[in-house]
Amino acid sequence: MSYLHEQRRARLQSIDFGDTVIGSRSFVIEEESIAAPAGPGATIVPGATIAFGEGITSDLRTDLEDALLLSSLAADQKASRRYPSREWYAEYVTWLETCGFLVTTQVFQRRSTARQNFEIAKEALEIIGAISSGAASLVVLEKALTALSEQADEQGLIKLFESESNFAGDGAFQLGEAKLSGDRRVAMPLGLFAFRSSSVKRKFLFFSWDADAIELFASASEVIFNQDDYAPLRSLVQEKLHRRRSERLSRLTLSL
Repeated sequence: MSYLHEQRRARLQSIDFGDTVIGSRSFVIEEESIAAPAGPGATIVPGATIAFGEGITSDLRTDLEDALLLSSLAADQKASRRYPSREWYAEYVTWLETCGFLVTTQVFQRRSTARQNFEIAKEALEIIGAISSGAASLVVLEKALTALSEQADEQGLIKLFESESNFAGDGAFQLGEAKLSGDRRVAMPLGLFAFRSSSVKRKFLFFSWDADAIELFASASEVIFNQDDYAPLRSLVQEKLHRRRSERLSRLTLSL
């Protein structure tokens, strides 16, 4: 085992989610994880929606879900997701790297728009598309967001997503789409977002905001996940999540 893998294992060994997670809201123990389906779909966890394109196998999707979920739970132990969220995102990126992701430098900047009214979801797709092949290439993510937009305020998927992304006038969330790039690697355009608004709105992603009523901060880059690099960590990540998983991890099956 390489020195890097030993470092990653040691860091993973150091975390213990126990009965509570330091952060704005808590999770409950879930006894078992269910194998993810293959094919296009999306996974919604508190604060994040990640889409999965063609070619992502069940095992690969499960690995990605576990690595992303552990990274967010571990970041919750160190920092708050509340605006401006920079400390939380610094921890989140560090844990992504611990779980085998290659993450390029993240520059968190305020985003401005010339439009008087805009939807955060559409703005986010444009931001993520700018480091991919354009918003039109994020077909599965766009469909997942459409499914979320059609949910009533208190329905499971939107309630789960907003449980750690929508607070009293501010929040933070992550959106991305995992795509197979060959050699057991996954390329994932990933957007990290934070916002502060003058009012509290449910389904904030899809509300038509006045440009003067909200500040949006974002960072987007393509992260790379290598399943072979993750393999030596898989059992340890599963062990940690077996003891402390999110209240719910919901999956969408989408037809393209």
